[in-house]
Amino acid sequence: MSRVSFGFTALTVIASLASPAHAEETTGITVDWKVDGTVTGAALTLWIGSELAKEQITPVTCRWCTPPQVDAWARNQLLWSNPKAAQTATDVLVVGVPLGLAVYDVVEVGGARKAAPDLLVMTESIAIAGLLGQATKFIAVRERPYALHGTLASEGADDRLSFYSGHTTIAFAAAASAGMLAQLRDDEHWPWVYGVGFTAAAATGWLRVAGDKHWLTDVVVGAATGTAVGLAVPWLHRNRSAPPAVSLSVAPRLLTFSGAF
Repeated sequence: MSRVSFGFTALTVIASLASPAHAEETTGITVDWKVDGTVTGAALTLWIGSELAKEQITPVTCRWCTPPQVDAWARNQLLWSNPKAAQTATDVLVVGVPLGLAVYDVVEVGGARKAAPDLLVMTESIAIAGLLGQATKFIAVRERPYALHGTLASEGADDRLSFYSGHTTIAFAAAASAGMLAQLRDDEHWPWVYGVGFTAAAATGWLRVAGDKHWLTDVVVGAATGTAVGLAVPWLHRNRSAPPAVSLSVAPRLLTFSGAF
């Protein structure tokens, strides 16, 4: 996961170079580069640092070793005959989903400089969600399915860091934050940002099970956490001087929640 974290660090640096160091407003959000940059940088530093030190800080035996029945059932249903292919697909998606949504934001807003606050908030969402997931891994010390069943070669300490799925958390945090940012700036295409983003994120979670890297419950918790953080962080940065009316729905509009924030 360190390569993914490094990518988000680079995204933050690029965004910071395009924007001043003081508070700045866009159509939908307000950011303070000193505060938000510090929070994002600290979260990424702790995340990457724990990843680099996982061989030293991970217990040598699992604490959560036996999966519940639903996880065993889901693995039997979803596991691919070639799990490495599924793993490769998730590695592509976990980078492609955030970057694709970021590129859309840049194009829609009108350039990297104008989109820089959005990119910072999106990266902050991913960093916070990722750090929460990383901390939980070291607490749960759950054995991964491939380690339990011996389907793949051992990856050392990572064999015991299954709960919960970091890839899924990242993808859902990116999708949720990009959708909320689009919604807050009254982008007419925001339902499609949610729709495309969450579809790609769901595919990421599914492929983590298909690749024998995670149990179903790892993916479900990662999706819930990533979505919650991804929605909350942009909402906390909303431009309160002109609060927009927000209607959360995804096309087709079957489920709708409306309210003024």
